[in-house]
Amino acid sequence: MDNNNNSGYYNQPLSPPPKNTFGAVSLILGVCSLVLTCTGISFPIGALGILFAILSMRRGKMDKGALTGLSLSAIGFVSSVAMIGTSAYIILSSHTNPDTAKFLDNTFEQTYGMDFDEFFKASTGVDFDDLMNSLGH
Repeated sequence: MDNNNNSGYYNQPLSPPPKNTFGAVSLILGVCSLVLTCTGISFPIGALGILFAILSMRRGKMDKGALTGLSLSAIGFVSSVAMIGTSAYIILSSHTNPDTAKFLDNTFEQTYGMDFDEFFKASTGVDFDDLMNSLGH
């Protein structure tokens, strides 16, 4: 008697589970956006991570990786917006508040070896005071 043919069902070949590429990309971008929060690049990376998580959801493949990627990307994006907003507020208030201007100059002097106005002009080619005067501040 042959026991190999008495299984009673068809042995289908196992196929790999469908890949969720958008979810994996969202997870990678979410981790990168969190790691790079203190840089300005976290803003677009977090936005792209959110976009890929949404694309994964639209394909009906919202797994744990895509959900985690969405969460990490959103946290990185929001923290980057908060960091950019805080930095912009400090820089803009330095023009009207002499204590803030002194703090900003001391910080840039210790970090870069030049005050804020010199750093701004060296990095952008524009004088900060002229820029603020043209904006009406």
